[in-house]
Amino acid sequence: MECIATDTGVCRTNGNNMLQLKVTTKTEDSDVREGAHCRGDCGSWPWGWDTRASRCDVPKCAGCPECSAASVPTPTNGRGGRPQAVPRRPRQTPSPTPAAAPAICPPGGGGCSWTQEEALTIMSKVVATIVNPSVSMKLFKDYECASGPNFSQPCDNKANEYCLVNVCKVDNRPDTSQLAAKYLRLGFHDCLRYPKEGGGAVGGCDGCLHFGPMFGKYVQLHGMANQKYGSKLRKYNNGEEGGFNNGLSGPADILEAIYTDPEFPGGSPKLSQSMKASGKSRADLWAFAALVSAEFGMLESNLRCMGTGVTKPGCQHDLNVMNRSDKCVISQQTPPRFYTGRRDCGAKDKASDPSTSSQVPHLYRDYETIRTETQPSPYFNGTMLANFFKKEFAFTRQETVALMGAHGIGGFKFHHSMFKYQWQFLNDFMLDNNYYRVMSAKPSKKQTCAHGNAPATFAGKPGGGLAETGWWVRPLREQPSGGPFLWFHYHHRCPNCYKDEAGEWFSTEERGEAKFQSKECCKCNDQTEDDVDPECYIKLTQDESGISVDLGLYYSFEVGKHGAPMGCPGLDPSEWNDDRLSDASLDTLNSLEGGLNTWDTEPNCGRNNEKDPDDPNSMSDYVEKYAEEQDVWAADFFEVLHKVQTTGYVDADLLVGPDVLGIGRAKCERTGRKFACALLDA
Repeated sequence: MECIATDTGVCRTNGNNMLQLKVTTKTEDSDVREGAHCRGDCGSWPWGWDTRASRCDVPKCAGCPECSAASVPTPTNGRGGRPQAVPRRPRQTPSPTPAAAPAICPPGGGGCSWTQEEALTIMSKVVATIVNPSVSMKLFKDYECASGPNFSQPCDNKANEYCLVNVCKVDNRPDTSQLAAKYLRLGFHDCLRYPKEGGGAVGGCDGCLHFGPMFGKYVQLHGMANQKYGSKLRKYNNGEEGGFNNGLSGPADILEAIYTDPEFPGGSPKLSQSMKASGKSRADLWAFAALVSAEFGMLESNLRCMGTGVTKPGCQHDLNVMNRSDKCVISQQTPPRFYTGRRDCGAKDKASDPSTSSQVPHLYRDYETIRTETQPSPYFNGTMLANFFKKEFAFTRQETVALMGAHGIGGFKFHHSMFKYQWQFLNDFMLDNNYYRVMSAKPSKKQTCAHGNAPATFAGKPGGGLAETGWWVRPLREQPSGGPFLWFHYHHRCPNCYKDEAGEWFSTEERGEAKFQSKECCKCNDQTEDDVDPECYIKLTQDESGISVDLGLYYSFEVGKHGAPMGCPGLDPSEWNDDRLSDASLDTLNSLEGGLNTWDTEPNCGRNNEKDPDDPNSMSDYVEKYAEEQDVWAADFFEVLHKVQTTGYVDADLLVGPDVLGIGRAKCERTGRKFACALLDA
């Protein structure tokens, strides 16, 4: 039986396609460790391992099977087929364009072409800001900000009549966490079109945004801590939630510094002149940053699969916890391509008076437009979302489902959107198909990351199996309608615990009542369901959430007057209706006293069976498909992202850009105070 080395830290045996961990032994001429540790020790932080080829940078790793020149990667066919052992064909990488060569600038004001050297330099700058956001903080001194209902309060990190506890205090600094998610969001929002007078739509990717509530920060009114001190509920206006482009000024300002300053950020390679001075477009930069960010998220997912992720090193990948290690790593057959030639919005569309052009006065930004984009509502169900994307981007339902996977890399910020928490708790920063697994309530385990002397723990059902999961929906009561309406993912599980070397249980549980957090309940993890104490086996959620526009891909529901999901078996219309949700007199009552159930209303919606006329598969079928087939989703995602990034253009408008993309194809690393990216196959 021949074992063929792969790029996933495992080997494939010919004949039965079984995947097994490749165990190596230490030799005299190579300090080799076992399994994925070989890759972890040989890689370079943070983009150190080339997941498309077998190579090493450190001499001590010469004995690693993954580093052998004879190693053969086993990519999938990109459309759902089984892994196939195929010879690696040399990639034809364009030679760098000499710096003195004249750029090609399309007629009509499109962005000028990039050389390969420029693309790698700009990649270095983008990645440097992602892995070390502090390099950008000098941009945000005395930043514009207003908070609270009607943005009537200063952002001074102090209590006020709407905010009495730390959970809702805000300062004036923009949020620069999870910049990869923010760059990806910016790249999509840039390509939303503008309504056309008389009907239809115009525009596309143009390097401009309408500001609206930009620079405004919502402060949380609901919550036990706030209510204890008399905070007022329902003080925001109906329809404010969602944020539109709110929160994008921070990442846009960082990219603007890259666009206008050839030396920003400090420690990155210097351009010979600024991107703006060399005729490149802002829209092209935003598109490139989105692509780089998507690949950063996929690479981080791959690294976490192998235990070598950059973010949250004490955490493990959920797919490994669910015994799906063989389906964890994304293998990329065809890297995305970058195109140049997009046009930035014109002077007539710019804001002439930024003190009045949006809800919060601010300094002039060259990327602000007075035109308002057509945006999807966070409360759309699957049918509404599919209709939106069909009208605005000519998407099929499958393409809609594929693109929405972008949400998995990030999370919500209440002060941007009135929604909160993350699509993937402790697995944010990663872009992979676990978004679809969480959405479709696949069995899983609740993780606590390693901390101090406590190891990572994984709580499932009694006996250690995967826990059943589901969704609750809650009215947060920030608005007269009772909204925003936020979905919470729960696990029906035992507490998080571990045993020490002597076999004694220790609890790391943070949720539930005191008994659930006690050592007494830890034994649930060893017991059968018949033997376990019911108080030790309960449904709990922890900071993993979604919005209707996500859940509507898989579940079928109607939408109420102000966005509440309706029409599912678990949503009793006598208890869950627009009038009761809007009744502020119920806010002082708990559900047993006749008030609203603001905690664990389980909709129990059926599947979304909407499909295109010529497609046998429904939207929920594609969620199931992507939940099982990582590489199929990744390939489809980049195809659809390309379609988004060419909105408003025909083929003749755009030029094929430098060939520098591909998961793990570029190594980005810090040497001393310098941070730079270089191609591994150059």
